[in-house]
Amino acid sequence: MVLRMNGFWQIISLCWCCLWGSALLGQTPIVGKPGKQNITAYVQVFADTTNQMNIGEIASLQNEFATYAKDEFNFNRIKTNYWLRIAIQGDSTRTNDEYFLQISYPLVDEIDFYYTQNDGQWQQLQAGDMRPFNIRLIEHRTALFPVRITAAPQTYYIRLYSETTTNTRLNLIEKSAFYEILQKEELGYGVFFGVLLLIVFNNLLYFFYIKDWGYLWYISFVLANLVFQASLSGHVFQYFLTDAAGWQNKWVAVFTTSGVLMGVAFAFVFLDIRRYSVRTFRITVVAMLFQCLMLLASIAAPYYVAMPVIKALSLLSVIFLIVVAFVVWRKGNQAARFYLAAYCFYLIFAAAFILKTSNILPENFVTVHGFEIAILLESITLSIALADKTRLERNRIEQEKKEAQMEALRIQQEANATLEQRVWKRTKELNDTVDELNQTLQVVNAQKTEIEDKNRDITASLNYAKRIQEASLTSLAQMRQYLPDSFVLFKPRDIVGGDFYCVEQIDNCTIIIAADCTGHGVPGGFMSMLGINMFRQMVVARRLTDPAAILQAMNEGIMRALRQDETHNRDGMDAGICVINHQERTLSFAGARMPLYLLRNSGLTTVKASRISLGGMQTAPDQSFFTHTFALDEPTQILLCSDGLQDQFGGSHGRKFLAKQIKELYSSCLLRSADEQRQLFAKALHTWMGNDYRQIDDILVIGARLC
Repeated sequence: MVLRMNGFWQIISLCWCCLWGSALLGQTPIVGKPGKQNITAYVQVFADTTNQMNIGEIASLQNEFATYAKDEFNFNRIKTNYWLRIAIQGDSTRTNDEYFLQISYPLVDEIDFYYTQNDGQWQQLQAGDMRPFNIRLIEHRTALFPVRITAAPQTYYIRLYSETTTNTRLNLIEKSAFYEILQKEELGYGVFFGVLLLIVFNNLLYFFYIKDWGYLWYISFVLANLVFQASLSGHVFQYFLTDAAGWQNKWVAVFTTSGVLMGVAFAFVFLDIRRYSVRTFRITVVAMLFQCLMLLASIAAPYYVAMPVIKALSLLSVIFLIVVAFVVWRKGNQAARFYLAAYCFYLIFAAAFILKTSNILPENFVTVHGFEIAILLESITLSIALADKTRLERNRIEQEKKEAQMEALRIQQEANATLEQRVWKRTKELNDTVDELNQTLQVVNAQKTEIEDKNRDITASLNYAKRIQEASLTSLAQMRQYLPDSFVLFKPRDIVGGDFYCVEQIDNCTIIIAADCTGHGVPGGFMSMLGINMFRQMVVARRLTDPAAILQAMNEGIMRALRQDETHNRDGMDAGICVINHQERTLSFAGARMPLYLLRNSGLTTVKASRISLGGMQTAPDQSFFTHTFALDEPTQILLCSDGLQDQFGGSHGRKFLAKQIKELYSSCLLRSADEQRQLFAKALHTWMGNDYRQIDDILVIGARLC
């Protein structure tokens, strides 16, 4: 026994030495080099303990920022805004390359990235696991922000906020190398998760074959660790909880506690503790009950309260299980030796990860992926332990088998008789079940027929609603009475849509509106009918011809019609209104989050809209609708479109169409007729979507040549 213990501790010592040797391989990369570099040490940090400062105030600070000078951020002050400032400048060989800034830790609650455009205004991108995943510009489990390296220094600011301690790195990744790095990382995680799933599947087969409850507890333990690691790495948030902001942290807490509970339960069964030590058995029962209470606490308590306690108790539980395995091994349970090795492996590599986050060990493959290596080695070693226990049990059974052959023969004869009785009974039960299934099938077929009939009725009703909606819109023939060279591209996503357009003639003025209502389908259709009626009431009945006044009146009318002051309903619409005064030869425009594209011989001009919508209970006291007026003294074309076109996914990389492509497309329409322009936009949309992408929103494009 002593020799075996010495050999075991030699193996553990060798693993620890290898870990320290691998820790010496970390290097600090230089910003601007190809590939991926950790630039944490070059970042300046400021902690805003008030959590009240905005980007304008932060950008004005100078001496308050301090260079971090470490390879990993370790922010221990919770519920505090940490501001990062970094200036990036290319060298002589890299002056216009595209890069990504990466926050490596997926569990940061809120991340705001600030950069300036040519006009000097601050622009903001958002990420963080307390926000919906789909707000991210780049869909990745970690926060990624695009930057472009130029000859002149570019300064960027990042705000980090978490309810718990934050350990992360700031990486600068060359865009051309990012996808290769991503492929390698995801391949590694795929292998890691695949091995764990293979272990689960293999041991599940053993459980069904052997009926040993130890396998079931072990499977639960591995699955809990798998979900925990998938949550910790951000894969759960990316693929399963995209719309459940805040649940990422809850999953980490719950499955950390579940993993410890399943580990204790597995030790309880696998080590047969009661047989070897009654005192240890009683302590283990208390530990299991306490872990059950911790599991309930991890569900009910806030994450920032529960997680520090869970971390401490998880470490104590690992140490406790190592002690229990050692005690049982010393008392003669040979199967405990692999169990002891498994948890020692886990403790070593988990400690390496923790020491790395505390900046005691440098960053390398082993320290960065310490938890994954620990879980993988622990799971594999525990599988070996189960197999070894099965082997020992098989040897014992073989020895007893020789002494019990005659008894087994008698039992077999009785079993055969019992089996025949059971087969007869089971056959009868199966026949009864078949009869019940036939009756159930008849009921299901009747329900299927009823559902099909209801579906036809609903579809017919929607088609009727579509005809009503189309009748409410201005026809192309009527539109061309006022604007002969005009076109409309209207493609609702569903049978009825939430986009609408309308053209009216008041005295010498032709008034055009294009609008994008909240939602699509039936809700969007209702909103569009409300918008059409509201527009005609303001123009035809009240004879308003100022675009800003029309938008303001519609805004008040929508809020009043939906009783938004009482119901807090947030539905509304984006809209753009053009008024062409044929007598004075002027064009007036006002928009609610919908710009106007103005095409002349001198080029394309984007006329910005106000940054508020119609309705929706938006509070923007410093915003109002503004009328832009242009003289029609040269050939002029106008274009209004909803955001359905620019947000449509497609192309070879599955990206959005974007306003840039709309501008390029419309710039080529100067000498084209209205019908040619419509065909051009329709063909571009069809080519962009292809056969691989479905339409995600209603699409409306309306254009006209004014002179």
